[in-house]
Amino acid sequence: MSASTDQSPNVQELFKTTVELEKELRAVLRQKSSFHDECVILRSRIKTLYEQIVFLDYEFASIKEVEMNLWKTVFYKVIEDYRRKLRQISGERTKSSELKRVKNSFRSFLQEAAGFYVFFKQRLASEFQLRLPQTLLNKALLFDIQPERLLPEKLGRKALFSYQQCLIYLGDLARYREMYADRQQKNWSAAIEYYNEALALAPTNGNPHNQLAVVSSYLGDELGTIYHYYRSLVTLQPFLTAKENIDLLFQRSKKMYESSPKANEDLEGVSNGAERSSKKTNAANQAAVKEFIKEYIHLHGILHMRADVNSFPTFKDSVISKYRELLGNRSFEANQILQITLINIAALYVFRHYKSSSEAKEKGSSSATLQASRKGVLERHLYLLIIEMFQVMLEVGCNVFDSIAAKQAEKQATRDRPEFPACVKRMLPATRVTLQWILSNLDLYQPSSTQTRRTAAEQDTIHAFWKSFASFMNHLQVKFGTIATNHFALLKEDFEIQGFIAIKPEADSEDSLLVRPKVRSAKRNQIQSVVHDPRHQSTS
Repeated sequence: MSASTDQSPNVQELFKTTVELEKELRAVLRQKSSFHDECVILRSRIKTLYEQIVFLDYEFASIKEVEMNLWKTVFYKVIEDYRRKLRQISGERTKSSELKRVKNSFRSFLQEAAGFYVFFKQRLASEFQLRLPQTLLNKALLFDIQPERLLPEKLGRKALFSYQQCLIYLGDLARYREMYADRQQKNWSAAIEYYNEALALAPTNGNPHNQLAVVSSYLGDELGTIYHYYRSLVTLQPFLTAKENIDLLFQRSKKMYESSPKANEDLEGVSNGAERSSKKTNAANQAAVKEFIKEYIHLHGILHMRADVNSFPTFKDSVISKYRELLGNRSFEANQILQITLINIAALYVFRHYKSSSEAKEKGSSSATLQASRKGVLERHLYLLIIEMFQVMLEVGCNVFDSIAAKQAEKQATRDRPEFPACVKRMLPATRVTLQWILSNLDLYQPSSTQTRRTAAEQDTIHAFWKSFASFMNHLQVKFGTIATNHFALLKEDFEIQGFIAIKPEADSEDSLLVRPKVRSAKRNQIQSVVHDPRHQSTS
């Protein structure tokens, strides 16, 4: 195996032969079906040659995008042909036996493709001595470990991304298998596992998040869908197709919201705390959360699409009111609160770093000054949304602590062990993440002279936030005191935000694959006591 780009004549000849075979395949496909034996034989030869090139001269293969061509030519185009054929058969009066035959053939092809990529990724691990997580090492059993040898570090990093891409392909293949499985209740766990493995291996790549968004859409998880699309963009290696997917998602959300009979109703009518029964069922709670998520996504859609922006402040107040209601009633899961928080932060990042489709349309139709002014207003809306929804969490937490203190005072009882309410536990991951974002974005609190001055209302919002923050910190101080330690265990949310450059841009670099949280040395002890408190490990 050669690590250099000084190709031997053999590799050059192999690549030239493969290019000729691809031309021949395209010519045959103009006259014959993709499933014809001649096409099958040609694809098999192309697959074998491309695999040889990868392991003979990996650098050359990378330059020529051999692995991508292999996937598209040998597998993906055939998958698309099968899917078209199945759609065609399903729409015709075809015998069920014909449909069954094509489905079985498709499944066999998918199984064969999966077998190839399992073999291929394990060979990558062996040839390039990849340092994989133990969970992946346990699955790499087909090859003996190669004798220790010195390989260029850059080559190893590239090969690791090739391994990750194999995991993504395997996730796609598992997803296609499930799509065409003969069962009503779909099980996407195999695809999700592959995508999560790919994400854990190199979280700086946004592709796995995009694929997880696709699966979330199958599951009807609207929050998870928009979350993973945003995460796909807020990385060192963004998956840019996710931007188009977000645009489409918000367009569909707008149409669905406007056609909904509840579109013009006040959110308070959906979930009024004074009217909620203590015996409210889990199903009703889930329905309330689902309704909130629709409203919440529509709220972000207003700013993302830059349509009907004047309605945003009033609508935002309504959504935040419902958010407060559901947090206090423990209707959210901890991961939902964390996703909402990260969506807020990601939306601001995407707004700052990506040009919107509406922005392109406005170009030339208005002055640069007017466009900049509009953009400044929208950016402040997004920034304040992060602060206000965080403030709601802090206020709910303070209210819970006050309620517990009042009950204990009535009973004149003391506890040997401080009580940490379940409601606050669920909010802690999102609380820590938001505080890390604040530490990473202090410029938002010190606007330069070129930025638009804050209005009195905005100043009041920020002051109210810091007041709530101080109150929450005081509650924690009274309950638990202070523990001085320099040893901080990584928590679940620390792994969740790996690769999320909106929060810790200074922790990421092109050489970083696994982005691990770092403890900052700034003199902000109060904030850090929450951001890094190891006691959270036992309460998360």
